[in-house]
Amino acid sequence: MMLKAFGALAALCAVAAAAEGSAGFRIVPTAANTPLARNGELLARLSTPFAYADLVGRNRAATLDAFPIDPRAERFGLFLPESNKPAKGYGLLVWVSPMDEAELPAGWAGVLQHRGVIFVTAARSGNQRSVLGRRIPLALTGAAHVVRSYPVDPDRVWIGGFSGGARVAEEMAIAYPDIFAGVIADGSSFPIGSKHVSLPGRALFERALSRTAIVLSSGGDDDFNRDAADQAAASLRRHCLGRILVERRRGEGHQVMSGRSLDKAIAFLDRPREPGAQLRRCRDALYARIDGELESAEALAQKRPNAAREMLRKIDRRYGGLAAPRSLQLRG
Repeated sequence: MMLKAFGALAALCAVAAAAEGSAGFRIVPTAANTPLARNGELLARLSTPFAYADLVGRNRAATLDAFPIDPRAERFGLFLPESNKPAKGYGLLVWVSPMDEAELPAGWAGVLQHRGVIFVTAARSGNQRSVLGRRIPLALTGAAHVVRSYPVDPDRVWIGGFSGGARVAEEMAIAYPDIFAGVIADGSSFPIGSKHVSLPGRALFERALSRTAIVLSSGGDDDFNRDAADQAAASLRRHCLGRILVERRRGEGHQVMSGRSLDKAIAFLDRPREPGAQLRRCRDALYARIDGELESAEALAQKRPNAAREMLRKIDRRYGGLAAPRSLQLRG
């Protein structure tokens, strides 16, 4: 459960410059890390099983147990909708910006207030920063701070971002479905089950199937990222993640979504979840396909071990944790 998952961390620290004229957006301090942001946990969540096994073998236990950031040195921007506290707790939107400044996008404060959603974003977390070394651990630390400091509805904790931040947010939503119930990928996205977005183990994947809602939003004139969103949506559906909203914003290019689009996205994320028989059939077929490929690799190993190893590497890249632990056992 999310509140327990975040329970061991510490108070968050910092913020950034508030957007001018956004009442309620302020600087907050943090003090400690969250176990979710340890090096070993990050690698386990965000790497394929083969890559993770190799990294564990090359690194000392103390390195894997360490944290990549010191939250006492960081700053976060926080918006709190103080006049609208929902009965079940606030919603929470953790935002990954492509820029180093921690700001609240124009036109968002009123929507967040109306929807009862806290907004948190880290400074020094732009596209030029390390994804594993800063951007993801900062987002996790920001989320942990809010959950520790305010009453939050665990079914309304979302990750989001714009441009390069959207790609990071999508990766986090797939890797941390026990923490984030949905994602807003604004202006960029990747296909999942690719070198950019590895798939988690089956237990976490089941959480994603049961709860993850995905918003892919882009400007209608942003041809590259509009096409990328179509490819991402197709890959999500192939992997049975069908709670998707694809938005094309007419007359817009590569720019952060408006308050109106944010309101539409949150309304979609708030919709009740109904897995249903179709999802179960899709999932069962996906698992059967993976298990069949693993059986083929095992049979191939008897005659052509080198070819079998290459087949297993492809399975690892394509299916990630969904093929484990059997893929690791066959790899030897």
